[in-house]
Amino acid sequence: MRYEGTDSGIDSATAQLEEFIRRGYEVYLVAGIPGAGKTQFLASYSQGGFLLDRWAREGRRVLPTSVESLNSYSFVFESGRRKIIFLDAAGERFTLLYPRLHGREITESHIKFLRLISRRLKGFVFLLDLESLWGAAGTGSHTDAAQINILSWLLELLRWLLYDGKHEPGPISLETRIDASVRRMRKRLRFPVLVLFSKADLLPGLPVPNRVFQGDPEIHRTLYPPGENPLLLAYHLLPELFESLRTHANYFHFDFSHSLVTHRDTSEVIDAQPCGVDSSLRWLLDSSWRWPRIPTRYFVAIRRLIAMIARNNRWRRLPAPDELTS
Repeated sequence: MRYEGTDSGIDSATAQLEEFIRRGYEVYLVAGIPGAGKTQFLASYSQGGFLLDRWAREGRRVLPTSVESLNSYSFVFESGRRKIIFLDAAGERFTLLYPRLHGREITESHIKFLRLISRRLKGFVFLLDLESLWGAAGTGSHTDAAQINILSWLLELLRWLLYDGKHEPGPISLETRIDASVRRMRKRLRFPVLVLFSKADLLPGLPVPNRVFQGDPEIHRTLYPPGENPLLLAYHLLPELFESLRTHANYFHFDFSHSLVTHRDTSEVIDAQPCGVDSSLRWLLDSSWRWPRIPTRYFVAIRRLIAMIARNNRWRRLPAPDELTS
């Protein structure tokens, strides 16, 4: 099914989503700017059977959810007693939610979709396009540069919807009210937040921002996704993103990802450098993978303390990537 953005299509998609929520489906939201690779990401895992081992895939359907004349698609999985929906909403929808990108205020109608799913949300995935953020392939648009701000604002919106969500029309804008409310909050998001550096197959050799090396012109550090530590990469190179997750979420995780290359007949993975293929979604879907069961910010603090005692400077300076051997 495909909706072309008519009002009747929007209402029908919303009604379908409400029905799945009523039937007890777990909702996982996948977000990112246009072109980040959300649909390809989900299609790759569904075709390769990413619900491996513990959750053999038994069925898949496509659920369209259109809002503001935008098309988006979702994957519905039923495995054993678990019923899971991955909502792949169009990237344009999320850029519209970020008011400073367009110079206009958001309204209640803009957040209707998030309000509907927030109470059933079991996990949040954000695809961050590093090539658009740092590389020459980026368009240089405000959207490319605003990726981290968009993610931070989405986390703030979800936090507000879960623990407040009250808004009455008046002289104070909705954005201002949300920001003021969240600043007073002590509760963080309890569902896991997964940040994926997308299109990892295009990233080897991508120059990293030189600011992490204090502008030393002699250092020309590039990415090698298969050997990088995603957590350390985010900590050193994306401090604003790291701080936003630490502020808004109890559990967060970083990984690389790209659409798998598989054999057309056997579906066997033949990818030479499969970055973030399976473990990231296992972390998201299976809480036993999120060990230890303490907030990620505390886990990072403990690891930093251990590194300091061991006189390991990996938390002071981005380490070189590991060279992997077959």
